[in-house]
Amino acid sequence: MVVAQLRKLGGGFGQNAALTRALVKAGAFAPKLLEQAVARRVEPNVRHLGASMAATCRAALWTEALGLLHRWHLHRLHPDAIVYGIAANACRKGASWHGALQVMEDMEAAYLSRDLVTMNTSLRAMVGAAKWRQALLLLKQMVNSTKVDVVSFTEGIAACGAVARWQQAMSLLLLADEQMVAHDSHSYNSAIAACDGASCWTIALLLADDMRRRQIQQNLVSMNSSISAASNAAAWPVVAALFEKLPHMLLRPDDITYGSVINAFQKAARWQMALHFMALWQGRGSARWTQARMNMSNSLRH
Repeated sequence: MVVAQLRKLGGGFGQNAALTRALVKAGAFAPKLLEQAVARRVEPNVRHLGASMAATCRAALWTEALGLLHRWHLHRLHPDAIVYGIAANACRKGASWHGALQVMEDMEAAYLSRDLVTMNTSLRAMVGAAKWRQALLLLKQMVNSTKVDVVSFTEGIAACGAVARWQQAMSLLLLADEQMVAHDSHSYNSAIAACDGASCWTIALLLADDMRRRQIQQNLVSMNSSISAASNAAAWPVVAALFEKLPHMLLRPDDITYGSVINAFQKAARWQMALHFMALWQGRGSARWTQARMNMSNSLRH
């Protein structure tokens, strides 16, 4: 029915725009709709290809999205940077970092310059697949080509944090400064999380201080990472001090906060304080409180 309506519109901008809108809304049916349109002699263009790929990607059919890219390339419908970016995003959603690399290689083979959006999307795919070495290699290439922004560095820092390489995360923060890339809360949160994974609570606190100095708003994510880092090191006075700051920052502790605080007091065998925070947590009605209570009981028995 959609294709028949397109035929009535005739050629030109109206038909192209209508087909693009239809493809965007078609979801998993987009590839079939595009084929039907071509069979009815509707002339496809690269925007139609991009719309079809985006629709199938949203429908979680990332392999189908990549199939569209290669299939229509054979029909001499040559993708542009936007379409390749959609393809890279499909790979990210499908946790295919190999596919993301292939997309960038295909761009170069098509004599298209790799753009920042596509490279950042490929970085996310690598970080999501825990391929931190490949992510840092790509980030280095991006820095050398001067195609880099705060998102790029945040992804690189997250890659380091996933394997507790806090020194490399700090190096990337400094490198961002050298490249005149302004930090935001996401890049700092990723760096603090890297310190959390390595239990480097002193560095985490220094980063938090640096956020305040740069007037970057701290949120519960950054505070939770700092509390967790101190908790892993059994630095319970630091944990208590950080927890007391939350109301002044208009932040409400969540399950992650309470779990880290209680863990700190358990490690230090300060059972009364642990029980106090258990009671506070229980008052919030969290489902995770029951598990924490069982852990506490086991600790007291031993």
